[in-house]
Amino acid sequence: MADKEAFDMLRVLLVAHVGKRSLGDIMSIGCDPSLFFRLWPAHQRRYEMMLEAFQEITADSALPPITVGVFDAEQDQAACAEDVASPGFLPKLAAAAIFARAAYGALMRRGGGDQVQGFVGGAAKASCGIWDAAAHDDAFLELAGVPRQDLLLSSWSERTFEPAFVLFWEHRLRWLVLAVRGSSEPKSILTDIAADTCDLAGGRAHSGMVRSARWVLERVRMSLIGALQQFPDYTVVCTGHSLGADVATIVALLMREEAGTLVKVLPATEPQVDSATDPIAMQLGQVRQAAGGAVAYAFGTSPLLSPDLAERCTPFVLSVARNVDYITRLSVFGMDRLMLELTEHSVFRRAKQWLLRSTGREEMANNDKAATRNRAFGDCARVADILSPPGRLVHMDRRGNKPPRLTWAMPGFYHEMLLSPSMFHDHLPIRYVEDLLQIVTSFVGPHAEAELELTGPARLDPGAQRRVLEQLHALHGSQNSGRHKVVHVQQYCPLETVEDFIDADKQEAAANTLSVEDFIRDGTHEVRAEPCMIESAAVTSGADTFF
Repeated sequence: MADKEAFDMLRVLLVAHVGKRSLGDIMSIGCDPSLFFRLWPAHQRRYEMMLEAFQEITADSALPPITVGVFDAEQDQAACAEDVASPGFLPKLAAAAIFARAAYGALMRRGGGDQVQGFVGGAAKASCGIWDAAAHDDAFLELAGVPRQDLLLSSWSERTFEPAFVLFWEHRLRWLVLAVRGSSEPKSILTDIAADTCDLAGGRAHSGMVRSARWVLERVRMSLIGALQQFPDYTVVCTGHSLGADVATIVALLMREEAGTLVKVLPATEPQVDSATDPIAMQLGQVRQAAGGAVAYAFGTSPLLSPDLAERCTPFVLSVARNVDYITRLSVFGMDRLMLELTEHSVFRRAKQWLLRSTGREEMANNDKAATRNRAFGDCARVADILSPPGRLVHMDRRGNKPPRLTWAMPGFYHEMLLSPSMFHDHLPIRYVEDLLQIVTSFVGPHAEAELELTGPARLDPGAQRRVLEQLHALHGSQNSGRHKVVHVQQYCPLETVEDFIDADKQEAAANTLSVEDFIRDGTHEVRAEPCMIESAAVTSGADTFF
């Protein structure tokens, strides 16, 4: 049924936006193989011109500020909940990119999906069922550097409007992370093409992504509530790449908009109690507050929200685009504009215009050009809703051998599709991860004591992700040692339980254990949490399995 609905949406869109053009318009595009090569240089110049107008992001705003005293994790979380792009966002953004890539599971293991051919081949293998849920879990734990006991819930079956996802702890960042997988099987492509729009939170949104987000939220709801009951002071972080980024963004939006109904303090059948004194009501009230403070880090996000709704997401969504990544510009409106441009620049259309003008029929040439535009965007034509990428927009520019450059972008930059030979390569998850890590390294400067790298030999090292995350955690929490000092993991002094980690400031540290202030500040110790009271669970198809 869901597949049929997706195909019906695609058929309606094709009839509306391709059918409004004449047969000559369509044939002029399909019969001119030189169009891409002739338009690419012009698109490159347009890209560079727009990029020059953007504000560059500096180390002062991207790295944690230098402060004197103990690192206040609660204050940092509160600042992030109010403004996800607050000073010091870059290490957290890089960590989220690692998790977004890890959400692809076995497809990305040992760098298998780090090239376009490998990604397509891995997706074909995934569709054939070569990897089971256990293989995906193992790959995710390796790619995310997460202990097995911190994996709370996973679903690796993928259907139309039902993407794969993982729910897990990231204790040192005090995060409860929901990572949604991007398109990696044919079924997920049907979600992408269900590109009609629907109402959402007072705006408009990509209907396929909204349905997927509601499905994910319903599946993780009980697990989310149970997890936040344990640690209500943790930040709920939604992340993903491509389709996963779109869905994660809408999940965070729904959690903020519908926190009251997502976490009900009291069932309707229960007698009324004072929510200010009843311990259960107070606890669930804290859970509701935590869910209402969800944030999203999105990589390779498509234009999926109406401009007003996308702007409302600015405080809690950070969207990252890279070069001319085609997904970040893929919308019905953008494709409509591209088809008009292709039509006007096709050899046959330009030959017709030249012939009319050279024979003195200037008015006829102008009328022909105006008719082409009227069919696409005239008063009687059906024009698609203009959609924008959500939240605060970060653009990474890295072309050729130049070092990556980070800028704040504007929504209009992504309203048109730009052609480039690297438009597919720019979308790969590893490119986002590597560019962010390289930017962190360049901002940190020569004082960095470790390389932040996951390509080359590092991709074959199962512990590489863990070491990179250690460095990002240390950088995020480094204070008195100076902003640019990245601390090595020197020794392992275990805490007894996860509760000890959270309440360590109320307990005396063991003689061979650093103080909680040093622990949080330096990030030099690895947390080994005992298994939670709520067991991990893998969601199987057709079953509502919660922990």
